[in-house]
Amino acid sequence: MEPNKECKHGKAILDIRDYQKAAKDKVDGAIVIPVPYLRRYYSEISSQSIYVIASNHLEKNLAIRFLKNKGFDVIGYTLTDCQCKKKIEQMV
Repeated sequence: MEPNKECKHGKAILDIRDYQKAAKDKVDGAIVIPVPYLRRYYSEISSQSIYVIASNHLEKNLAIRFLKNKGFDVIGYTLTDCQCKKKIEQMV
Protein backbone atom coordinates (compact mmCIF):
# COMPACT_ATOMS: atom_id res chain seq x y z
CA MET A 1 0.00 0.00 0.00
CA GLU A 2 1.31 3.41 -0.95
CA PRO A 3 -0.98 5.98 0.67
CA ASN A 4 0.67 9.05 -0.86
CA LYS A 5 -0.19 8.15 -4.46
CA GLU A 6 -2.54 10.71 -5.94
CA CYS A 7 -3.78 11.28 -9.45
CA LYS A 8 -4.01 14.73 -11.05
CA HIS A 9 -5.38 17.63 -9.02
CA GLY A 10 -5.21 15.85 -5.66
CA LYS A 11 -7.68 13.08 -6.45
CA ALA A 12 -6.75 9.58 -5.33
CA ILE A 13 -7.57 6.37 -7.18
CA LEU A 14 -8.64 3.71 -4.68
CA ASP A 15 -8.73 0.06 -5.79
CA ILE A 16 -10.96 -1.84 -3.35
CA ARG A 17 -10.83 -5.20 -5.13
CA ASP A 18 -9.18 -8.14 -3.39
CA TYR A 19 -5.40 -8.35 -3.67
CA GLN A 20 -5.41 -11.16 -6.26
CA LYS A 21 -7.67 -9.29 -8.69
CA ALA A 22 -5.83 -6.02 -8.16
CA ALA A 23 -2.48 -7.71 -8.82
CA LYS A 24 -3.67 -9.37 -12.05
CA ASP A 25 -5.26 -6.18 -13.40
CA LYS A 26 -3.09 -3.36 -12.03
CA VAL A 27 -4.18 0.26 -12.24
CA ASP A 28 -1.28 2.70 -12.40
CA GLY A 29 -1.24 5.11 -9.48
CA ALA A 30 -3.97 3.34 -7.52
CA ILE A 31 -3.94 2.76 -3.78
CA VAL A 32 -4.96 -0.87 -3.16
CA ILE A 33 -7.06 -1.31 -0.02
CA PRO A 34 -9.56 -4.19 -0.29
CA VAL A 35 -12.99 -3.59 1.24
CA PRO A 36 -12.36 -5.69 4.38
CA TYR A 37 -9.32 -3.52 5.18
CA LEU A 38 -10.94 -0.09 4.64
CA ARG A 39 -11.94 0.37 8.27
CA ARG A 40 -8.36 -0.24 9.39
CA TYR A 41 -6.50 1.75 6.70
CA TYR A 42 -8.82 4.53 5.48
CA SER A 43 -6.86 7.10 7.51
CA GLU A 44 -3.83 6.49 5.27
CA ILE A 45 -5.63 7.89 2.21
CA SER A 46 -4.11 11.34 1.76
CA SER A 47 -6.69 12.87 -0.58
CA GLN A 48 -10.29 13.78 0.22
CA SER A 49 -11.44 13.27 -3.40
CA ILE A 50 -11.48 9.60 -4.40
CA TYR A 51 -12.17 7.62 -7.56
CA VAL A 52 -13.11 4.01 -6.67
CA ILE A 53 -12.31 0.84 -8.64
CA ALA A 54 -14.45 -2.13 -7.56
CA SER A 55 -15.27 -5.61 -8.81
CA ASN A 56 -19.04 -5.48 -8.37
CA HIS A 57 -21.95 -3.35 -7.16
CA LEU A 58 -22.00 -4.75 -3.62
CA GLU A 59 -18.30 -4.02 -3.08
CA LYS A 60 -18.72 -0.53 -4.56
CA ASN A 61 -21.77 0.31 -2.45
CA LEU A 62 -20.17 -0.84 0.82
CA ALA A 63 -16.97 1.11 0.17
CA ILE A 64 -18.60 4.31 -1.05
CA ARG A 65 -21.04 4.40 1.88
CA PHE A 66 -18.17 3.89 4.33
CA LEU A 67 -15.94 6.51 2.67
CA LYS A 68 -18.71 9.12 2.54
CA ASN A 69 -19.44 8.55 6.24
CA LYS A 70 -15.75 9.25 6.93
CA GLY A 71 -15.91 12.56 5.04
CA PHE A 72 -14.42 11.57 1.67
CA ASP A 73 -15.78 12.92 -1.61
CA VAL A 74 -16.27 10.01 -4.01
CA ILE A 75 -16.10 11.52 -7.49
CA GLY A 76 -16.72 8.35 -9.49
CA TYR A 77 -16.22 4.63 -9.82
CA THR A 78 -15.45 1.80 -12.24
CA LEU A 79 -16.75 -1.77 -12.02
CA THR A 80 -14.35 -4.35 -13.46
CA ASP A 81 -16.60 -7.43 -13.33
CA CYS A 82 -19.82 -5.74 -14.45
CA GLN A 83 -22.02 -7.88 -16.66
CA CYS A 84 -24.37 -4.98 -17.48
CA LYS A 85 -23.47 -4.71 -21.18
CA LYS A 86 -23.90 -8.45 -21.69
CA LYS A 87 -27.36 -8.36 -20.09
CA ILE A 88 -28.45 -5.47 -22.32
CA GLU A 89 -27.14 -7.23 -25.45
CA GLN A 90 -29.08 -10.38 -24.55
CA MET A 91 -32.30 -8.39 -24.12
CA VAL A 92 -32.03 -6.72 -27.55
